[in-house]
Amino acid sequence: MVVGVPPHTVDLTQTSDRIHRHLLDHVMPFWTTYGVDWDRGGVYTFLSDEGTIRSRSKSIISNARALWTFSALVNRIEDRREWRDAAHGVFSFLQRCGRDADGLWVYVVDETEKVAIGENSIITDAFAIHGLSEYFRMSGDSAALNLARETADISRDRLSRPGSYKTAPYPTPSGTIAHREFMQFSRAFCELGDACNDFSLIRDGLELAHGVLQNFRQPTREVLLEYVDRNGNPVDSPAGRTMVPGHALESLWFQIENFTKLAPHDRRDSESAAAEAARAMKPCIEKGWDHEYGGILLAIDVEG
Repeated sequence: MVVGVPPHTVDLTQTSDRIHRHLLDHVMPFWTTYGVDWDRGGVYTFLSDEGTIRSRSKSIISNARALWTFSALVNRIEDRREWRDAAHGVFSFLQRCGRDADGLWVYVVDETEKVAIGENSIITDAFAIHGLSEYFRMSGDSAALNLARETADISRDRLSRPGSYKTAPYPTPSGTIAHREFMQFSRAFCELGDACNDFSLIRDGLELAHGVLQNFRQPTREVLLEYVDRNGNPVDSPAGRTMVPGHALESLWFQIENFTKLAPHDRRDSESAAAEAARAMKPCIEKGWDHEYGGILLAIDVEG
């Protein structure tokens, strides 16, 4: 038991219902009222809590996530016209100005849709694949699928050359590889492969999923590190000793999804890998728990 968390006090059905209502009654009405650019497509991503637009520049990574969100709402919750229209608008915006001449996703465009910050993080490409895959499921638009495939092909090549790409907002320390790329692209490749029935993409996603457990998880220390060297060994530095508990939990959830949903495509023992990911969750909560105020801490040094 995690200290500070009373046992058996959470009704998961009630919690799920409450979150569902909050999403539909509060979160989405805020974004459809204040965030969606209904005229030009996309969503504004610099807003006050009251909905005032602070800047008409648009974050591409946030728009890729918005594309997934609106598409997933249609696919998984309810086929509402405003969500479908918002998804169409975000896709049109991303298709129009989301990439540079080399096919790399940029970071921010200004209100005239000119690039304000160019290609700055390979993680933008991962979220683009996520959003485009879900939008393809919603719309059946082959242009979205082709764009997702192009992005995946470019990303696979770049990932094979660690250190050749940017990782804003957190630069990767020299000589290391970062958990976030394995985490995000494991899910992105698996989702795209599942959406278009491409085993090669699923295989590459599962390879990265195994990489999360083999390279970044340290079973004897019961931690999941953010950075290791390029051979998967721990690095004795501030970055090398860092664990972000929430990030670790999110990633382990991704891997459970990958191994459980796509196990028939994996020649290795996916059931065992999913169980390993599930077992790794509890230590991440325990080591990251704030015993004074509750909740999990943003980041910890695994040596204390």
